[in-house]
Amino acid sequence: MNIIQSPVIEQNIELKPDVFFNVVFEDPFMFREELSHIDDQLLSGDDYLSYWVDGAKENLSKVAFLVDNPLKIEFDQKKTDALVQKDVQKRMAQERKDEYAELIQKINEYIEKISFDYAIPLTFDTDISLASFLKAVSLTSEADYGTYFDYLVATIKKISFVLGYKIFFFVNLHDYLRSEELQNFVRSMRQLEIDFVLVSSHRPNTVLDDEFLIEIDQDKAELHVEPKNQMSRIING
Repeated sequence: MNIIQSPVIEQNIELKPDVFFNVVFEDPFMFREELSHIDDQLLSGDDYLSYWVDGAKENLSKVAFLVDNPLKIEFDQKKTDALVQKDVQKRMAQERKDEYAELIQKINEYIEKISFDYAIPLTFDTDISLASFLKAVSLTSEADYGTYFDYLVATIKKISFVLGYKIFFFVNLHDYLRSEELQNFVRSMRQLEIDFVLVSSHRPNTVLDDEFLIEIDQDKAELHVEPKNQMSRIING
């Protein structure tokens, strides 16, 4: 079992396919501090949240990504493109490699033709590597999405597949999706085998059936709204 523990939350956050957790901080200071600690940990490896995999402690910063603005998700696009190009090259069958060699030969012949009548002698690189060629044509992942929902799912999939992150923290995700969209998003993440935790500054209007709500009130009391039966219990902070 994969578990995340926070020093300010008594309840363990369990990463499992049938339930997702939404941690709500009513106090803006606690909300800000929790996000700041998570951000620092994922950027520099600071030890704040504890991450356990089958009882063994793991480095959360290597597998987790913070989405602090779901409307416009920021990530290293250049690094992502470079990894995509490298992976495409790695996965190429020998037939594709042979076709590339033929293509470069044709390109060289074309360059010779257009430079032949130039007023001064010209030279050019006749041995362009596939990596350089893919970079030159700006090979990248799809960036044209029909809806915000398509953008959200595709971007998370890209970050996970290319950069290797398997756990995502989303800030106030309820505010960007209708209930049915959030249900579809949860379903998409499970199909992709991506774990996620919501961190919110207020309780959502609608709590999904498989959403485990942890609410920290102004007095640091911890309220749990468990999935499906919606049974509540309070732990005093």
